[in-house]
Amino acid sequence: MKIKTSKITPYIYIAPFFIGYFLFSFYPTLYAFILSFYEWSGFGDKIFVGFQNYTDALKNRFFFSSLRVSGMYILTGPVTTFIALLIAFTLNSRVVIKPGLYKIAYLVPYFTMPIAVGILFRMIFGWEYGILNRILMPTGIISENINWLGIGRPVNVFIVVCTVVVWKCFGYHVIIYLGGLLSIDTNLYEAAEIDGAGSLQIFLRITVPLLKPFIVFLLITGISGGINLFDEPMMLYGASGGPMGAAQNAGLFLYFTTFVANRWGFGSALSFIVFALVCILTLVFYKINYRRGMER
Repeated sequence: MKIKTSKITPYIYIAPFFIGYFLFSFYPTLYAFILSFYEWSGFGDKIFVGFQNYTDALKNRFFFSSLRVSGMYILTGPVTTFIALLIAFTLNSRVVIKPGLYKIAYLVPYFTMPIAVGILFRMIFGWEYGILNRILMPTGIISENINWLGIGRPVNVFIVVCTVVVWKCFGYHVIIYLGGLLSIDTNLYEAAEIDGAGSLQIFLRITVPLLKPFIVFLLITGISGGINLFDEPMMLYGASGGPMGAAQNAGLFLYFTTFVANRWGFGSALSFIVFALVCILTLVFYKINYRRGMER
């Protein structure tokens, strides 16, 4: 029995997506772009200033400082990728018993609520009663408690945030790599073993080259993630970014400028500058890898 449908039926089915996209993505983005040409505190009248917000952003030393911090966070991407690749390769081998349990355990941090992550690592990196200081003190590695989360060297702040990011994200990377490993023909591994290749040679000559599209994908998304990282530094240090703003990357600086300082127009301009920067870095990174032989 055939069901009669009108010509507009398909459009009715897809309408919810486009309505939601317009209301919650396209319109807010367009409004933010228009707002970037105005000075507005969130209340009262908007004052048109043209490109003044953009020129002020390019002269703001705190903004460039936040970009420098974001650049340091981007470096966590290769570290996370390296650790996840080794773990995924190990789980895919015949050495690990019941690898499914490890997959679940590694993926749990990725879905953990940011507030829970913040509380957990405050317990670990606390000054007087932190678990890390209690472990390091008896062993003689440190002579006095290190104030990881308080006033001190900015490098301590960087270590804390990067540790949290790597711990939380590497499980997601592991799952991506495991999916890539399943797409590799096992005959290649068997042929390499017959030829006498060792595990290290198989890993470097077969696994890594065939997983290059996955590696590039995770590194590219790591660029955007490092610049716009928000949850981890916010939960640990607040909107100010901790001592001397050491943890305040571009994402946290945007939040502070827009919602704390109430400079909505300036914050909108900053967001589009960051967006353009992410697009440029992503394009450059992709072109570099494409020229080295990456397939389309």
